[in-house]
Amino acid sequence: MWEIIGPGILMLRARTGVGRICNSYLVDGILIEPCSYGYGEGPSWVEWIESKNRPPVTAVFLSHPHGDHVRSLRHIAERLKLPVRGPACKYVDAPIQAGEILNGWKVLHAPGHHPQMLCLLKDNVLIAGDAAGGDGWPVLIKPSAGGDIDDHRNSCSRFASMPLDLVLPAHGDLFTNARDYFQKESLRVS
Repeated sequence: MWEIIGPGILMLRARTGVGRICNSYLVDGILIEPCSYGYGEGPSWVEWIESKNRPPVTAVFLSHPHGDHVRSLRHIAERLKLPVRGPACKYVDAPIQAGEILNGWKVLHAPGHHPQMLCLLKDNVLIAGDAAGGDGWPVLIKPSAGGDIDDHRNSCSRFASMPLDLVLPAHGDLFTNARDYFQKESLRVS
């Protein structure tokens, strides 16, 4: 279901092909993590964008190349004729690096869950991908899939020092207690 969660921020929660709930966002013309196409469990960004007179969508953003984030990515990007921006990988048309600006959002590198994890930051709002998980969603994964506890701690320490008002994770509920969340995660043992 779609929710307006802030000025210019629209969220769609949908079940992915692996049975997880994935949050997708539309902000400032960027379609972020659109992992909701073709599973018959609710609406799709494609139909919503095609059926409405909306501000133009200029790109699709991928935070990292894990299966639940890329499963329908190419289909959506091709159908909407949009480039995929994100870390350099086979799913991305135009790689983007930490420090670059995408439609007013600063790109941050936040390894831990995945070595290529990218987040977006603007006006004290962090679009976190899997660098954060609401409602106890597990953030860390086994090292064989790219997870690294030391990188995760370092990324969380950096986020804990930022004045974040809102965190939008790829899984679980969005949250406002960013400093507490990231301080706890930065002390995590495993």
